[in-house]
Amino acid sequence: MTSTPSIPALQLYTVREQIAADRKGVLARVAGFGYGAVEPFNILSDPEGLRDDLAAAGLAAESGVPILFVTSTRVPLATAAVLAGLRRPSIYVIDPAAVGAHTLAVLARYGPVTAIPGASAAVERADPVANSIAVARFTDGTFGWGIREPGHGLVFANVARPLDAPAGALLSATGDYGPLLLLEAASGLPQALAGYLGDIQPAYTPAPQFRPVRGVYNHGWLLGDERAISALTQAEIDSLLEISPRRQSSEEPSVSPAE
Repeated sequence: MTSTPSIPALQLYTVREQIAADRKGVLARVAGFGYGAVEPFNILSDPEGLRDDLAAAGLAAESGVPILFVTSTRVPLATAAVLAGLRRPSIYVIDPAAVGAHTLAVLARYGPVTAIPGASAAVERADPVANSIAVARFTDGTFGWGIREPGHGLVFANVARPLDAPAGALLSATGDYGPLLLLEAASGLPQALAGYLGDIQPAYTPAPQFRPVRGVYNHGWLLGDERAISALTQAEIDSLLEISPRRQSSEEPSVSPAE
């Protein structure tokens, strides 16, 4: 995972016509504007050339991390091959209680392992909804979304439609970055997910410095139509994403009306 630059990464797709005419020159100008990283597009057409031009301009290309699969009894050969090729990568395990001690020990041979606690530790069963929330909350300072406050993008999908996730992967890698949150069915918002959205819901008070126009907002993308997420559930999600009034606590300083 790349470090976060002081200025957000520029999406090169927005200057695709200029890049087609003079890629080196455009990248040099982008770096001159203060950008430290870019989000590439059309990588496969000339990967080596793009790599060299980015290096010459002093720009980093933002990239994601692979999602690999294991079982509670073994690390599949395909997963082991990827880990070996990455040469001691940092490995993050979702729901280690479900993965099991044996598999965790095998993974540790390939690199340092960090556990992202999931649902199994509490309820003794796999819970995709709770696991997706755990991933959204998690950060160790260098990796992870770490979303514990308002002002973020969020992607919603039905757990029964797994192919919607890769179709919407770009929403978690470009624009307003956002983790994938799961629903158990088209109808009804899971209690755990409703609680998480409530925790990070934007709010405002009558105080001038906390008026709605100065508030931050969450942004949600819903993958699929009403067969994936019903209209009523969409409305529930929308109500938990929008900014809402909050009663001023006694610990907050009172503010006199603005003149």
